[in-house]
Amino acid sequence: MAKKKILVVDDQRDMQLLLKKWLEAAGYEVIQAEDGEPGLWMVIEHRPDLVLTDVVMPNMNGIEFVRRLRGVDGGEAVPVIVTSSRPLMVNCFEEGAIEGFFAKPIDREGLLKKIAEIFDRQEVLKDLEAIKKRDEAHPSISAPRGPGRKQYVCKRCGKALDDPDEHCPHCGCAESLIREVFD
Repeated sequence: MAKKKILVVDDQRDMQLLLKKWLEAAGYEVIQAEDGEPGLWMVIEHRPDLVLTDVVMPNMNGIEFVRRLRGVDGGEAVPVIVTSSRPLMVNCFEEGAIEGFFAKPIDREGLLKKIAEIFDRQEVLKDLEAIKKRDEAHPSISAPRGPGRKQYVCKRCGKALDDPDEHCPHCGCAESLIREVFD
């Protein structure tokens, strides 16, 4: 399996190097940009699996970068984690535009855990989509052999939920998917 590729966009070289060290040690491939404009080109050219961006940068700040990223071909689905030395900057992003926010100094373990959760969720959703396509293509294979029961699954982390109307106890998400389970 190919390494997941993470784009780090930060104008501070020491922060770029620190994040690169952490991410490579965790098994990720890291590419870097010093500002939002070259960051957009890196997204187009390298198609990262996740973007980790600072907010305060001299030419194109992180807020504008995320807004433009969503308009780039392939950029609309790239998960974004934002970092900033100004914690209130999280309020500048539209709801749903980012997957996470970390105030500087960054909690290394928290960041790596969040990245792993995002990638795990992507795999669960990809598996669910593959099952759905298989079932649509071959309805007789997936036809129920007996009564099924509904199971609720967190849309963000893929963990089973007891109650679809409550927040996921694993990641706090309030969205769920329904799947039928046949015993």
